Amino acid sequence: NPSDKEYDKQDCERKAFTRLAARLKQDFPRLPILILADGLYPYEGFFMTCKSNNWSYIVTFKEGNLPTIWEETRELQVYQTENHHHEMIMRPDGNTEERHYHWVTGMDYHGYRLNWLECQETITKNKGSKEVEEAQCTFTHITDLPIGTSNIILTSRTGRLRWKIENEGFNTLKKGGYEMEHKYSGSFEF
Repeated sequence: NPSDKEYDKQDCERKAFTRLAARLKQDFPRLPILILADGLYPYEGFFMTCKSNNWSYIVTFKEGNLPTIWEETRELQVYQTENHHHEMIMRPDGNTEERHYHWVTGMDYHGYRLNWLECQETITKNKGSKEVEEAQCTFTHITDLPIGTSNIILTSRTGRLRWKIENEGFNTLKKGGYEMEHKYSGSFEF
């Protein structure tokens, strides 16, 4: 970040991505890459970098990011009613996992083709004869990958790996005896 302006986390991470992308393409020019990114990355520069490097992506998509895509998603869901899938898994311990998938394909954002997918998950834990505890989560992503009934589960699970990296990987580094932590300093002297 420029020293004469206010610190902007998004700007810092986005610039780092641009530098990393150039280095990856230079060092591994033919390697097929799928970028899993968090909610800071759905922006035109990210899409341009991925497209120019022939990389695919699955990005966590939060309400408020790209408002025109959210609006288009809501409008197109009415016309793409066949784009849904449901799965229910009965676990040996008596608990159930239920997932409802919805998706919208073929949206245009400044010349980039985007597909939107959402997984609404409910986990029901049986704690006794009549006692039940439910946990609900919603996972929403955008991708340039083609999606449909045959690959919606895999695409959604792959997108959720970003959450796993964030919550399990970083948590292990911070609390698993490695004593790693963020540096909160504005500058470093070498």
